[in-house]
Amino acid sequence: MQEVLRVIARAKHTFLKFLSANDLGLTGSHQAGIYLTKECWRLFLDQPGGNENIEQQVSLNWGDGRATMSFFKWYGEGTRSEYRLTRVKDIFRDQEERYLGALFVLMLTDEGYEARLLDREPAIDSVLDFLGITPAESGRMLRFDLEERLRPFCEAYAAQFGQSFPDTAD
Repeated sequence: MQEVLRVIARAKHTFLKFLSANDLGLTGSHQAGIYLTKECWRLFLDQPGGNENIEQQVSLNWGDGRATMSFFKWYGEGTRSEYRLTRVKDIFRDQEERYLGALFVLMLTDEGYEARLLDREPAIDSVLDFLGITPAESGRMLRFDLEERLRPFCEAYAAQFGQSFPDTAD
């Protein structure tokens, strides 16, 4: 669990959501891959997708020794207007039911793309508590600033010694 929190803390961008039956291919729909909100373009593109389809191959490190060559896709042609992460099915193969409702965490770090699946309640609660959000606040990009998160604790500690925590702005 600590490893997941460390990766989240150093990520440039983080998206998390609870996986649905559609995300896992359990509904028999034409949908392929994990649905990503429109703000997820920041993970993969320089600007939001337009009226054309866009596909970018990415390597996802799943943190357990597995990696997938997946695709980030923007469907902008016709009536569709959505982002998806495809070619992740091998991670779920024959375990789709297990991951229904699991917390999917997608992160962009200096080292590349990281993904994690949390399917146990204590692990999910630890991540949500660390981020200071509720399950209802998932399904979006996080605006996470480690300094902002830790500053109150550092200020309280420094105050015990009659000191103030220094400003880190230039």
